[in-house]
Amino acid sequence: GRKPVLGDSEAKRELLSIVERVAAGSASVLIHGETGTGKTLLARRIHDLSPRRDQRFVAINCSAFQDQLLENELFGHERGAFTGAAGVGGTTVHRVDTRSIAASNKDLQDEVKASRFREDLLFRLNVIYLRMPRLAERTRDIPLLVEHLLHRYRLPDEPRKQMSPEAIQLLCNYSWPGNIRELANTIEGGVL
Repeated sequence: GRKPVLGDSEAKRELLSIVERVAAGSASVLIHGETGTGKTLLARRIHDLSPRRDQRFVAINCSAFQDQLLENELFGHERGAFTGAAGVGGTTVHRVDTRSIAASNKDLQDEVKASRFREDLLFRLNVIYLRMPRLAERTRDIPLLVEHLLHRYRLPDEPRKQMSPEAIQLLCNYSWPGNIRELANTIEGGVL
């Protein structure tokens, strides 16, 4: 299957060992981490290691939907259920075998306390909790990530680019508030 964000730091190894055990089951998973830490890649890794690996992985950005349309996006609708609803869906019960893997850059416990997230939904999602480490917590992974990104963003017919040890050290000393996404953007810009 696809590999998640590369790394050999203790934080990354510990997370991936948990993922391998979690993937075999059907329990709901909640992934929490800052923007750009690779939450979607980790969700895909869980799917790729699971018994459902041959089925579709469907990523849904819930914040992109109006509240009343999210249920329709997930479950369909019948003709006339709302303005513009054509003949999709029906009254027949369809059993499906799914697994919920939710990801958020917000602490959902805090969101529940602030009445911005339903507590009952959190209980359903938070069976297995995985926290994505910030890139600043896994600086040991930066040289490996840089090597991977230099290869990924290499232009066709161009020689392989390398970074000096001094440049790698500068990257390791930076705090990376945008995490791996910021690192990837930096490397892509540098290659171009």
